[in-house]
Amino acid sequence: MRSLIELLIALAISALFFVLLGFALPSKGMIERHIEIERPAIHVYDMVNSTRRFSAWQPWTYKDPDAAIEFSELQDGEGSKAYWTSTVLGNGSQEIISGGELEKLVRLKMDLGKRKGISSIKIDPLDVGVKVSMTFETEFNGLLERYRGLYLDTEQGDKLNLGLASLKATLENSPYAADYAEAGVQERMVAPTSALQLTSTAKGYSGQPLNVPRDRQVAIESIEKIIAANNLTAQAPQFLEISRDPINYVVVFETTIPVDKTDGVKLSDDVKAITTAGGNYLVAKHLGIRDNWHLPGQTKDKILAFAAVHDVRLAPFESGRKTYAEYLSPAGTPEAQFETNVYVPAE
Repeated sequence: MRSLIELLIALAISALFFVLLGFALPSKGMIERHIEIERPAIHVYDMVNSTRRFSAWQPWTYKDPDAAIEFSELQDGEGSKAYWTSTVLGNGSQEIISGGELEKLVRLKMDLGKRKGISSIKIDPLDVGVKVSMTFETEFNGLLERYRGLYLDTEQGDKLNLGLASLKATLENSPYAADYAEAGVQERMVAPTSALQLTSTAKGYSGQPLNVPRDRQVAIESIEKIIAANNLTAQAPQFLEISRDPINYVVVFETTIPVDKTDGVKLSDDVKAITTAGGNYLVAKHLGIRDNWHLPGQTKDKILAFAAVHDVRLAPFESGRKTYAEYLSPAGTPEAQFETNVYVPAE
């Protein structure tokens, strides 16, 4: 009998010690992981600040590739959300609750079933690329949760490492590394419209140097004469398509001005009535020399980098839709101040 009483006392003391020790443990926990990525900060920021790229890097459902994932209608920035249902992982969700400072911080609200918390992704510039820090913070509600918190690093640490490694691989495997932060790239749906177009051809090897602004202005003046003669109204800023034939040293300029109508319009021999190609485009603003956006490191490369980060597919060449530049500044504007919108067709 005495032995039984001593055993009960020992168990009571152990239980009391277990309870007291449990409440002495932290009520909150945080773990953190880091990685360096050789890409501009905007690439990382846009990737993690969008649910549309969720599957490209997130680590929360990697154990079940068959998990059913749904997304909110809003896919970018604060309020965008991804939900998953899995027989292996259970149900969970990820919601972007704050974009923080542009290119610096994104915060995610995580519901992992048995574990809920906040994941923060911080982006710090380096001499080459950025340092990305990913944290997971959670509260331990109840005695048993505090004991489980002792294993938080084991439970979530590998997931953070996997997420960062996937993020690095996805971004660095893309050949497009241009920093598009200042280009203002956006997707835009363009409606087909009636227009007048003049095609000009220049020989790249001729004695007269190539002069895009001059040839463009000549074409515009020719089209504007027809607009005036037919009492038409120009509907939007004019734009220009440039194509090159390197074998024959030929450069072709197609200058186009949208108008209110083309039916019954009297045209000159060199101007034709067309319907412009509509559809989805990636658009970015270019400031400066108007024939420079196609060069490496310039605006078109920034658009290509944006498309790679946002997983936007460009329209194939066979679609017949072309890249073109929309001229926004009036004639006589200095080259350094001339504004152009560059359009690249997307699916």
